[in-house]
Amino acid sequence: MTGAIPAEGGPKVALCGNIANNAYNMACILRRQGVFAQLEDDGSDLFPFSRPVWEDRPLVLSYEDVMLHSWHTDEWRRLEAQEGWSAGGVVIPSPKRSFWRRCTDQLRRSSPAVRIKTAVRQGHLSHAAARLLLRHGASVRDSIAWLSKFDLVIAFGFHAAVKAYFADKTTLYVTYGGDVRVQLQDPQGTAPDTAEAMAFLLNSDRFVIEGYGCDKEIHDVLAAKHLLHKLAYGFLPNVNTKRLAAPRDAVELRRSLDWPTDELVFFMASRIEEKWKKSSLFIDAFSDFIRQGGKATLVTTGWGADFDALRHRLSGDPLLASKVILLDKCYGKPRLFDLFAAADIIVDQFAVGSLGSVSFEALCLGRPVLTYLAPFNLAGYVSPPPILNAGTRADILHRLQECADCPKRLEPIGRASADWFQRVYAEANLAQAVRLLHESGPEAWPTFHKVPAAPAALPVPEHRADVFLSPRPDHDDLRRLRLDIAASAHGGIRLRIYPFSGVLREEELAGLSVILRGDFVLSGIDLLAEDGWQESVLWRQSRIECTESLSASLPAVPVNDLERLTAPSPFPCRLIQWPKTGYPKSKAPAACQ
Repeated sequence: MTGAIPAEGGPKVALCGNIANNAYNMACILRRQGVFAQLEDDGSDLFPFSRPVWEDRPLVLSYEDVMLHSWHTDEWRRLEAQEGWSAGGVVIPSPKRSFWRRCTDQLRRSSPAVRIKTAVRQGHLSHAAARLLLRHGASVRDSIAWLSKFDLVIAFGFHAAVKAYFADKTTLYVTYGGDVRVQLQDPQGTAPDTAEAMAFLLNSDRFVIEGYGCDKEIHDVLAAKHLLHKLAYGFLPNVNTKRLAAPRDAVELRRSLDWPTDELVFFMASRIEEKWKKSSLFIDAFSDFIRQGGKATLVTTGWGADFDALRHRLSGDPLLASKVILLDKCYGKPRLFDLFAAADIIVDQFAVGSLGSVSFEALCLGRPVLTYLAPFNLAGYVSPPPILNAGTRADILHRLQECADCPKRLEPIGRASADWFQRVYAEANLAQAVRLLHESGPEAWPTFHKVPAAPAALPVPEHRADVFLSPRPDHDDLRRLRLDIAASAHGGIRLRIYPFSGVLREEELAGLSVILRGDFVLSGIDLLAEDGWQESVLWRQSRIECTESLSASLPAVPVNDLERLTAPSPFPCRLIQWPKTGYPKSKAPAACQ
């Protein structure tokens, strides 16, 4: 495929807005799926890591280059030319702007502009918000004309949404980035006109919203703006999946980097910034771990608003500094992924509670991820990501100790991570979403994937069944273990049980109760062991109680009603309870004794 827009075939997809590196990855994925896609580079997002070239070239910039220098579009294009980078028609510059008056006159007569004026007359939009939209639309009229040549637009951010609205095309608005949290929510009340205008755009008939990472804060903002009917979770990949799939020799990479080979290496690739990453929480826990005699090395890249604070902290803490490799560099993705591969565990954020690019890249690469995924966000996935989930300093310290005590557990977690990403964020999802919208229109979007369920109600795909945990007294929350359903080769279903991190020893099931509701045949229970899924030994010894099967629809069960299901119930229900005592420790997996 070239830069010329084909006259026939479809759908043809335009991408525009901020976070251009992720949009570039999506355009490349669509092309590999046989869908023509093109990204407009309007030069408005000058943040270094948002540039598409960052995905393709082994760039190395210093902290000063990234945080203390304001890059201009011309500078980036000179750098791209020096690197010999060409997007091969996937990325094109914005069209040149036409005469202002002609642009304004054309736009004011357009159907989208008429809808804006009608909304003002009917009291659905303020004059100030309408002026903002018309003014901004007129300033990008040539971009709007370019977008109108496509069948569908994938938009990132408010400015892209304005363009897509005036192009009058079906638009998939991706909630990746800060636009929903900042501009739509307007938490400080400093830009009410922008917030109102953005809500108007997203509520238009042509727009649908991709929820990206099942983020509770974004969900709550959209709910407050009465936009949940527009929302679905397509699990659309936007990382450099092709480059991440390239083979790498982790041992040789670590040797070439002169990183320790006799202890765990944690790589903190996220920016050092409290607001979005809360990296200090991990630094605190890592310091505790080292002072307790733990053996590990932390490697961290040099960027973020709070990077200077970390350098200052290390200068006053010789013990911590001796276990931290501070790379005063920011790396293009080809080089960054080599660093990922050389590390044992990738560290992401502990602030927003959702998965971002660092987590997705590490999962795709098959590296264990230590981060915080909030319960709402976790429950939204069709299956749980096999991350090392930790939300507090104590949780992180516990994870560090787990990794150090049984490093052999990390390999199956890595394999499960790559498998999870390939299943949940499959490249085919993106083309399927685009084709659905092209063929059936925006009204079909809610059928692509449903809004996530509440954290305690875990729906089972393709089976009329729900799975609940009734935890042991020493596990007083629902976060430690996750249950999944797999089809059985002999008919019925198999229950799969595994923790949100690591693998699960058989003895850990002692005293655990599991409740299943639905009309199905249970044919076995599997655990994620060191070498993959294995049938539970205790499964044959467990106590199973079943009530009469009913065909009626099953009501949802609140968290505080879980215990009530252990008694006779009006729903079809199976209670599985393992013996109070497990087998001796000597029979536990040998690798972790």
